[in-house]
Amino acid sequence: MQRPDVQEKVRTDLSLLHELVRLTGGFLRKQGLANPEDIVDAFERSMTREMDYTSEARNLEQFRQLYEKYESFYIPKPFREVSTTKILVIEFVAGCKITDKAQLLAWNLSPEKVAETGMDIYLTQIFEFGRFHADPHPGNVLVRPDGTIVLIDFGMVGKLTKQQKYAFAGVFIGMARQDARGMALNFRRLALTSDIPDMRAFEADLSDLIEDFSTLDVQDMSMSDLADSLQGIIYKYKLQVPGAVFLILRALVILEGIGKVLHPRFNTFEFVRPYGARIIAEQYSPESILSEAEYTGTQLLALLQTFPADIRQIMRKVSRGDLRMKVELSGYLLLLRKADQLVSRTIVALLAVAFLLFSGLSLLGHYSPEMRYVQGIPVLTWWSLGITAFLFLVLLILGTRRERKD
Repeated sequence: MQRPDVQEKVRTDLSLLHELVRLTGGFLRKQGLANPEDIVDAFERSMTREMDYTSEARNLEQFRQLYEKYESFYIPKPFREVSTTKILVIEFVAGCKITDKAQLLAWNLSPEKVAETGMDIYLTQIFEFGRFHADPHPGNVLVRPDGTIVLIDFGMVGKLTKQQKYAFAGVFIGMARQDARGMALNFRRLALTSDIPDMRAFEADLSDLIEDFSTLDVQDMSMSDLADSLQGIIYKYKLQVPGAVFLILRALVILEGIGKVLHPRFNTFEFVRPYGARIIAEQYSPESILSEAEYTGTQLLALLQTFPADIRQIMRKVSRGDLRMKVELSGYLLLLRKADQLVSRTIVALLAVAFLLFSGLSLLGHYSPEMRYVQGIPVLTWWSLGITAFLFLVLLILGTRRERKD
């Protein structure tokens, strides 16, 4: 049941937080926090959802569906028919706090096994489902006498898109492989904006981070230290990363604290690495590649449909003298070079799509008897497909050269 006047108190605190960010926003941005207003907005949305118990009931039901076949993990059932926005009724679950090592031993349970199972469950949430319990402190993690782990309090839930999940895994894989460039590229994919003025300096800082952690023994490695280092780099280069990333780092630090109570050799990073490798394999599976190709094709076709209308609109503004251009002289050479690269790649992409569409249409044509056929397909179609493949190869080379220059 929700405490009296809690909503009014939370709204007051949020108003004060908004005002504080408004007054100190300039200072925070200079310190590397690129989007303080967005962070407060995300926190406000999270708190608003947490005060609405119908939202928590939906989260419980969704997680129950995701984990209905898991025997080592249980989520209590909510009773929606007797719950409201301020009252949540859920199934009673008996158990002890996960950090109650004495009780676990009394039940003949291995604390080390409990810690490993708990971490496995949490990493499954992040790297497989992209939807995770965002507040796994010991009071929200219970253990039954049979060793089943129970999570309660689903008021705060984090989410990652498929692309964010792949990029986040790539950061850890790059670190495991001591590949600073791989970490940098995945950080750029993870960020909402990836305007890093000096990629070499960025890679150098990541290389220093890798070197610092690669020389440590497993017992000395700390998720807390790693999270602090990663957040320091995020702030230094003013990367706008999804708020879920900070929730994950915080949760991993909490889980590491739980793990070290139960497991003397517990190391969060060692648990994360195999999950990251599994996600990278999933990313390059035929199904994922086909899905990405379909998405890219849809985007290119949409561009072809709107491109003529956009050009006509620009030409009408030019003819009326309504077109206005704003040019910032600082760094204009870099801007022009990037614009030239973008135009070149766009032209090649449009030509490739045009020839691909022509290839399909050429199969419907009626040709004279002189037209040659190869395997039942007109030679004209084969030529068109060859040109399409060549143009896509050129597009791939242009993209690779751009990444290397960056």
